[in-house]
Amino acid sequence: MRWVIASVALIGCGRFGFDPQGVASKTNPDASSADTSIDAPRAIDAAIDAFAPACAASYTLIAGASKYRNGTASESWLAAEAACEADGIGMHLPVIQNFVEQQKIENFLGAALAGWVGASDRKADDVFLHVTGGGEPYLPWGPSFPSFVGPGCVILDPVARTYRDGDCTQSLPYVCECDQIPVDPTSY
Repeated sequence: MRWVIASVALIGCGRFGFDPQGVASKTNPDASSADTSIDAPRAIDAAIDAFAPACAASYTLIAGASKYRNGTASESWLAAEAACEADGIGMHLPVIQNFVEQQKIENFLGAALAGWVGASDRKADDVFLHVTGGGEPYLPWGPSFPSFVGPGCVILDPVARTYRDGDCTQSLPYVCECDQIPVDPTSY
């Protein structure tokens, strides 16, 4: 009788094919909920492991699903990105999704007149990609921007609340974002 209760408990917690939210079928279309082998790797187990702890303790400001920290000093764009990435996987210059997130980062920059954003056109002029890959979904350019000729990096102007592009080698303050999305070095 005890083994029946233990079996029912294990079946109900997802170890033997129970997948109440369909995670296994979404993360691994080849996974079968009929596979009840204890030795079979389960997509649901991998999905749970994907939410393991991630952000370094220095990431304190929370905005949506991301956490942020101030950079330690003004740096070039590449040095700032490298400093953020040194904190771990899923940490990088901010990839701003909307105005609300932009406001949080503006407040975090404080009195700075400008700060780096995790986007650049270093691969192709006027084709702005973010550090996590793909096109930047939110680009509130200021009047007459983008205008930097050649490879440039995106700068947030917290006073004007707009973006501009500029020389990636200049030293500017920065904020690092922890959103669990790994960077794509081929995008910058």
